[in-house]
Amino acid sequence: MAFDESCYIEGNLSRFSGGIFDTFIEKNPQIQGIFCVNDDTAIGLYEALKRHGRTPGRDVRIFGYDNMLASAKMEPPLASVWADPTRLGEKALNTALRMINGEHVEDQVLSTKFIKRDSLGSVKKKGIAV
Repeated sequence: MAFDESCYIEGNLSRFSGGIFDTFIEKNPQIQGIFCVNDDTAIGLYEALKRHGRTPGRDVRIFGYDNMLASAKMEPPLASVWADPTRLGEKALNTALRMINGEHVEDQVLSTKFIKRDSLGSVKKKGIAV
């Protein structure tokens, strides 16, 4: 899928970006899926979609990042990407210290896990919903 600048918005990284979500939904009524920078942002997006008569997981597929505890309790439960926060913090601190000491640092990749939940709707494979 190609990147479309009109489908990118910046909020305040929280559920309290309501006006931005409303404008985005109004300008993109055909949108079928949205990735949120974190799960708290997705909570605000759920609320905005409902105000516009759209149902997360049915009308628009949504997934977030960080797999906060509330994600599994949302309606529908939010699909998310989980990265070990302890490992992430440890890597970030070590990298920052190396940079402060003048060392060259390479890009790093941390393992993550995709947590599939109902906010993505059902995906059919050969007539079977999974």
